[in-house]
Amino acid sequence: MSENICCICDKEIIENIVANTKDGIAHTKCQNDPELPKYREVFPEFIKTLEARMEQGFKEYGDKSFERSGVELLEEIEQEVLDICGWSVVVYNRIRKLKELIRMVEND
Repeated sequence: MSENICCICDKEIIENIVANTKDGIAHTKCQNDPELPKYREVFPEFIKTLEARMEQGFKEYGDKSFERSGVELLEEIEQEVLDICGWSVVVYNRIRKLKELIRMVEND
């Protein structure tokens, strides 16, 4: 059996996770562990998506971001935060419209 497969449930092992145990020994947890926090279920997908985004940025810009000054990076982050806020207005408006449609359907 592979080292990355749980010997109990045959699910992929999520590495570098340890449980607080009575015996103080670190035990590997797998994706099927009922004590696994919910975020650990989605974290591998998040990392995969992040890595794809980073690769896309590298292909477009290379490693230039690592050479930028701290102030330039903070300004870039500031712009991204403003973008998120702007998109939030759009999403908020759509949510309001969806809620109104649901109310109309539920009242019929």
